[in-house]
Amino acid sequence: MPVLIALVFFAALSLPGRAGTLPPARFLVKVVDVLGEPLAEVKVRITHQKQSDYLQTKVTGKRGKFLFLVQGPALFEDCFLLSFEAVGYQEREVFQRLVPGQSVRKTVTLFQEDAVVYHEQGLAAVLSGNISAAEGLFLKALSLRPSLAGPRNALVEIYLTQERYDEAAKLTHGAPGTPEEVDELAEFSNEEEMP
Repeated sequence: MPVLIALVFFAALSLPGRAGTLPPARFLVKVVDVLGEPLAEVKVRITHQKQSDYLQTKVTGKRGKFLFLVQGPALFEDCFLLSFEAVGYQEREVFQRLVPGQSVRKTVTLFQEDAVVYHEQGLAAVLSGNISAAEGLFLKALSLRPSLAGPRNALVEIYLTQERYDEAAKLTHGAPGTPEEVDELAEFSNEEEMP
């Protein structure tokens, strides 16, 4: 009788679908810039394609690396989404499917944010009629390169069209090559509001 109980116990352990029987998958990620230099302090958010409650967060170490272990049969059914976020770099998303017992090494390259790209995206948003998105993109471009005239002038145009004269004046005050009429419009609009 004890031998039969032991056989049943070991047979139950070997059934497919039990978390203890599947070896974990290892996912070692190295995050680098375009020159191949490791990026430390990159925030990584790991979610599962089908299990919306699954979330892990990691931060890369000094060498730009982090290790992600996966165990559990349900987690191997679909892909993981890894979202990378670092100050001064464009956000990046990577999908990865893992298999039990698999070890995956991957290098992910992050690209520096570029003010010119945000300016161009802002212009495209204006052309498509999405002024709110355009404003955000122009502001992002200016936050990266305050001296860039293109996004500044585009914002001034948006603010003037929306009769937001004070905001237009703040952008043009002291900026090289901007028209003085904006300052005059702001002063005029402020005088009109006074009783």
